[in-house]
Amino acid sequence: MRPPLAALVELGVPAASMSLFSSAYFVFLATIFLFYWAGSRWRTPALAVLVFGNYFFLARGDLVYLALIPAASLTDYLLGAGLHRWKNAGLRRLLVLSSVALNVGLIVASKWAGLPWILPISLSFYAFQSLTYTLDIYRRDAKPTSSLLAHLTAVSLFPTVLAGPITRVSSLLPQLEKAPKRLDPVDGGRALFLIGLGLVKKLLIADYLAENLVTRVFDFPNLYTGFEALVAVYCYALQLYYDFSGYTDIAIGTGLLLGLKLPANFNAPYSAVNIADFWRRWHITLSNWLRDYLYFSLPGQRTRVWPYVNLVVTMALGGLWHRSEERRVGKECRSRW
Repeated sequence: MRPPLAALVELGVPAASMSLFSSAYFVFLATIFLFYWAGSRWRTPALAVLVFGNYFFLARGDLVYLALIPAASLTDYLLGAGLHRWKNAGLRRLLVLSSVALNVGLIVASKWAGLPWILPISLSFYAFQSLTYTLDIYRRDAKPTSSLLAHLTAVSLFPTVLAGPITRVSSLLPQLEKAPKRLDPVDGGRALFLIGLGLVKKLLIADYLAENLVTRVFDFPNLYTGFEALVAVYCYALQLYYDFSGYTDIAIGTGLLLGLKLPANFNAPYSAVNIADFWRRWHITLSNWLRDYLYFSLPGQRTRVWPYVNLVVTMALGGLWHRSEERRVGKECRSRW
């Protein structure tokens, strides 16, 4: 049965990749968990397990990622080192623009099918996360890491690479560079709770609403009354929330199982009192990224008019990103159904 397109758009998860809701994912997670904690006393083996897990996860989409992502990550690692070492303003600007061009290029390459090769997994979340590293160093808000393995792990962390939550590399690196010797029981219990909650949200609520109401009404609206169509619209809003927040719960729970704390991505968005409040509660890490790395990077913040112009530009680019994601996923959906 064909699910509504926007649910796939929000998650951005192609059928070729390993879904966080699949049994294959939990077999994979259990394997990584065992090997990671077996070598957690030594930082290098533990990080090597996570890097292997990241690349194996991406390779489920296409083997091209085994070359593309390490090359892009290594480039940003070297650019970050240069941004920290060199003081010349022009040279530093050139380096950070190179990082922006690289990561924006990855987003473009993974979204438009008119290129010589097609990437089945959108690299938006990888690019957003990787950019936090070089942009923070450029702004002198963070220092580069001396561990290439820690950097490779942080920028392509497998629970977050498909649909977030977008995590600042500067917050992941200290956790990775000082790997814990054991899993904290409280974190382990919370991790299992979040993973279970995510599965309930996805399989028992979101999928149930999709299969028993939303998809049927959306596919054949002429067969239903106006009231039934209205109910389907509201249920679709619930389906979308439980689908995406369920994914986030599993991602955060996965992080906790590996001793990593990832940021929250939702805060009861449907209890918001207005649109601005909803914006602060829904997909929090993307909203924060657009604010911190796009809006505040635009010129004229101290003038009266330009902040409003910058706000329009930020919202427009955010909308274009969502629209391009919709077009990309739509093409994939039509090719599969």
